[in-house]
Amino acid sequence: MSRLAVSEAAHGDLDGILEYLAAPLANPAAAVALADAVAAAYLRIQEHPASSPLCAHPRLAALGYRKVLVRNYLFVYRYVAEADLVFVVRFFHPSQNYADLL
Repeated sequence: MSRLAVSEAAHGDLDGILEYLAAPLANPAAAVALADAVAAAYLRIQEHPASSPLCAHPRLAALGYRKVLVRNYLFVYRYVAEADLVFVVRFFHPSQNYADLL
């Protein structure tokens, strides 16, 4: 199983999403469900790091960025084969133009 590293930015993104679901939207069950789905997705990419599709944007694909859709959000990661490391870069809502934000 590959090692997993999550950037500070990704931690902050996910924390903000979970807080938004739990407080302003008053849906703590959705926040818990998303957190559980993210944990499961992390395990999947650790076991099969190249299984998710490359990002559609040519620049991101050339850099090896992959994306995972988890419920109504997605996260972008890179697999560094020589270090056997999965590095989660950021979380986004699919409506965001994440290619411009990376």
